[in-house]
Amino acid sequence: MLNVQIRRSHPDDLDKILEVQTAALRALSFTYDSTQVESLVRSQATARTAEDEIRVIAEYEGELIGYAAIMALKPQISGIYVDPRFVRQGVGSQLLEAIEHIGIERGYAIVNVISSLATVDFYKARGYQNPLTTGFYSEQKHWIRCVSLQKQLINIPKVKRWRQHSHRWLSGLKAIMVWLLFQVAVIAIASLVLFLIFAILVLF
Repeated sequence: MLNVQIRRSHPDDLDKILEVQTAALRALSFTYDSTQVESLVRSQATARTAEDEIRVIAEYEGELIGYAAIMALKPQISGIYVDPRFVRQGVGSQLLEAIEHIGIERGYAIVNVISSLATVDFYKARGYQNPLTTGFYSEQKHWIRCVSLQKQLINIPKVKRWRQHSHRWLSGLKAIMVWLLFQVAVIAIASLVLFLIFAILVLF
C-alpha cells in the first residue's frame, strides 16, 4: 500500500482535483464510450465547483494524486478519483476510509454511492452491499448506466433500515422510468415525423 497523506482539501486544490478527475475518467472508464466519457468529464467538472460537498485529498511526495468527496447535507459519496499512475496501490481505499469517517462524524448511519460499472467490485470488496442497477443523464442527454450501493456505518434499528432500503429502491425505479419515458418520446416523435412525410407524399 502506497504511503500517502490524507487531508481535507483547500480551495486552491481545485485545479489539481479537476486534472486528476479528468485523467481518471479518460483512462479508467472503459465501460463507457468516448462520447459518454467526455460528457462525464464536463459534468463532473461542474459538480466539483459546487459548495455542497466535503472533500479529502491524497498526497504522495507533495503531489495531489487522488481525492474523495461526500455530500455535506446527505449521506452520499459524490466522487472518488485516483491518478491513473497510482491505481491499485491502496490510494482509493484510504480515501474511502477517510470519507466514511467524515460520514460517521456527521451521523450518517448509512452511506450511499453511485458507482461506475468499472468500480462496483472495488466497493463490494469494502463492505458495500445491495447493488442496484440504475443510471442518469449526463448533461441531460447522455445516458450513463451505473450501480447504486450502500454501506452501514452506524448500527440502526431494523425498521428504519427497511425504510431506507425502500426509499433507495424507489429512487432507482424512478431513474429507470425516466429513461423509459425518454425512449418512448423519441419513438413517438420519430413515428410522427414518418406519418407527416407519408401524408405529404400521398397528398402531393
